[in-house]
Amino acid sequence: MKAIKWITRSVFCFSIIFLFLTPALLFAQQYPTKSVTVTVGYAPGGGMDLVVRAITAASEKYLGQPFVIINNAGGGGSVAYSVVSKQKPDGYHIMGNSTSGFLYTPHLRKVPYTLQDFIPICIVAKTPHKGIAVRAESPWKTLKDMVVYAKSNPGKLTYAHNGPGSVQNLAVETIIAKEGLQIAAIPYKNSVESMMALLGGHVDFASLGLHENWDHVKGGKVRVLAAMDDERCTELAPDAPTLMELGYNFNAELNVIMVAPKGTPPAIVTKLEEVFFQGTKDPEYIQAMKNLATPIFYLNSVDTKKYLEEATPRLGRLLKDLKIPTEIGK
Repeated sequence: MKAIKWITRSVFCFSIIFLFLTPALLFAQQYPTKSVTVTVGYAPGGGMDLVVRAITAASEKYLGQPFVIINNAGGGGSVAYSVVSKQKPDGYHIMGNSTSGFLYTPHLRKVPYTLQDFIPICIVAKTPHKGIAVRAESPWKTLKDMVVYAKSNPGKLTYAHNGPGSVQNLAVETIIAKEGLQIAAIPYKNSVESMMALLGGHVDFASLGLHENWDHVKGGKVRVLAAMDDERCTELAPDAPTLMELGYNFNAELNVIMVAPKGTPPAIVTKLEEVFFQGTKDPEYIQAMKNLATPIFYLNSVDTKKYLEEATPRLGRLLKDLKIPTEIGK
């Protein structure tokens, strides 16, 4: 008798659970039935925007519905993070952005979101290559030449970068800290403005994105002294060693991430993860990344989350060690 009651009670409980899960399962099976909006945290035409457009264009054939790009630039990508964190978690609102919004920005200023407000879908690429450059007529042929000059002329050099806490800023501050240099940092809105400042003679060197300045680099107007990624930019500056090669413990460590708002059904996240994985293998995407001089790099949802949880505090300590100005607590 007790066994019969236990079985009856168990069947009833499983029936209730099934009734609750069935709509979600059916929804996930039918997904998607319309286009999926992808918010990009940077302006149209920039390196981040072009990578996201490339992966979505290559992946939508596997999704069965189009991806629609919306640009919401500002705050180094943090504005888009703030917006998407509040959107409906239905699989129709996701984001393609730089991991800087998790790894760097929250250490520098207060933001209305955390990693827990999102479900990482995957990482699809590294961000376009970045480097330290001087004008073609500069007397410095190598980074070492410039460091030697800076040591002999404290306070004389200036450099352009993308703002306090940007990887372009952190790369040079790492050099300054190790070598004991005095160099003035001058922030600009983006790498294009930094390049204009360099070409105009307003700064002595610039730490900037190479893709955004492809024509100037390939045209020989500037000379790249070092790359700040974990590998050389073979397409644009194959002879420029990485900072790691030169003995500086710095790697830009930025990737292009796809995320969804917290609460997005796991089955939908898994589907998007698979779709983007197929996209990274697609010849269309591979060619686009080659044209952008951007390395393809893929991490699935679980590995992306693990990476972010490990890297966020580690890079926070780097910012603290380099004494990068912060708005937190003000």
